[in-house]
Amino acid sequence: MELDETGEVKAYYIYGLGLIGREDAQGQYSSYHSELRGSTTLLTNEQGTVTDRYTYGLCGELEQREGTTTQPFQYNGRDGHDRPERLILHASPLLPPWFGAIPEPRPDPRGY
Repeated sequence: MELDETGEVKAYYIYGLGLIGREDAQGQYSSYHSELRGSTTLLTNEQGTVTDRYTYGLCGELEQREGTTTQPFQYNGRDGHDRPERLILHASPLLPPWFGAIPEPRPDPRGY
């Protein structure tokens, strides 16, 4: 469920094997379509018409967006909305105090 600033419902999200749909407060339903990583590539309405289209760069940056639906689930690397088992905690290893610097997080070796 997504709430606005005043606590009113903006949308309900429907999950099956991953995120499959969204119904907004006005009752408009959208289906999510994703690529293999689980990132949203299309939203379609109840008639099957594409309402929103998302294209991402190699590092997950949004390159192009068509449509006006406001929704938080785009690149899977950000929200991890596809499947809970894909969520990964990215943390730097513990280092001794004398090390003096914190390294950049390492990329996940599994490629997610």
